[in-house]
Amino acid sequence: MASNLKSVYNSKIVDFLKNSTIPKTSTVFKGTLYEHTVVRELEHKFHKFGFISGDSSNHFHGSPSNKTQPNKLNGLEIIGGSFDHGIDIIGQLNGSLTKLLVQCKCFSKQKVAGKEIRELVGATSMYKTMNTQFESLSVLASPNTITKDGIQVMNKIPIPLIYIQVSMLNAKDLDQSGQILSVYENDCSYKKYGFSKIN
Repeated sequence: MASNLKSVYNSKIVDFLKNSTIPKTSTVFKGTLYEHTVVRELEHKFHKFGFISGDSSNHFHGSPSNKTQPNKLNGLEIIGGSFDHGIDIIGQLNGSLTKLLVQCKCFSKQKVAGKEIRELVGATSMYKTMNTQFESLSVLASPNTITKDGIQVMNKIPIPLIYIQVSMLNAKDLDQSGQILSVYENDCSYKKYGFSKIN
């Protein structure tokens, strides 16, 4: 089922590549293609394994308890634009009031540091000010690694935050490129959602 979902989303990416009127050498095109890549990888990961709530002692490994229930993700939507207030992608966990808020940083070389984490927190606060009925799970996606400073800042923030490293997509090799390379979530997110338990 998961591979079928990935194939379906690959067809959406192909449509974007063929039909987009944005100059392919522009940063806007590269950024939008990266957003499509992040959506594909998140949907694939969520639908393949479910999204398990629970607790464990390790941020990077662990088997979810059989007693926990998977929270499936409603379809992610790319909303990036001039009035996105810093949020590029939005989704929602089924049966809950939790919104998945994703910010993409399509850096060529720059690593994600505390500055970018603070920007994500600011964007989350702005969104929640206008949507007070929802809880939030905020995700920062980038092709590059996160610094120690970035991790330290994440762990000081008392709201659920996740960092995912998603590699850049190669249009000539959709299946083997643009993949999730690493995941880190802060203590608040790990205790509530346990996203990094999904292998």
